[in-house]
Amino acid sequence: MLFAVQPAAMNGTEPVLNALDSILARAEDDVHELEVVRADELEQTSWYRSSRPDRRKLLEEIAEASLHRAPRMRGPHLRRVEVSDATTAADARNVAHTPLLVLLENDVSDGALVEAALRVFGAQPTVELCFGSPSRLDPPAFKMESRGGHGALKELVRRLHGEAMARGRRAALSWLLIATESGQAK
Repeated sequence: MLFAVQPAAMNGTEPVLNALDSILARAEDDVHELEVVRADELEQTSWYRSSRPDRRKLLEEIAEASLHRAPRMRGPHLRRVEVSDATTAADARNVAHTPLLVLLENDVSDGALVEAALRVFGAQPTVELCFGSPSRLDPPAFKMESRGGHGALKELVRRLHGEAMARGRRAALSWLLIATESGQAK
């Protein structure tokens, strides 16, 4: 995911700046990427001025890269999340620390199929994100979870969806197809 940080967030309150630091840490771990919007204003922001020297250097590098970033057509960081205020910063921090979760009925056979498909058809940055060092972090960048038994996967999806709704977050499901025993989608 690409987090586009607006100057208003970089001049936010301490909780906002802490959220930005947390997102930046995930970018340092190569889980996500950061873009500094209006990079020429970076040095005047509270976030930059309150950062330690090594963090400032990293922010400068990110700002420079933001000026020359070409639009992405594929790979793991296509989705862009705007970070502009306290609410979006808190939401972005939560998303940055949430693994991409792939739900499987059987983690052995289905997991092997997902991994083989990613290794054959995925871009190298995607493969690295899913199976390289970012997948060994806590929390990991990518996680496969399975449930065996009749109807267990469907119940897991319902539970995860309900938990997301209870936290006031929309479920981040790009698409979902649950097949019934008759083979019809629900």
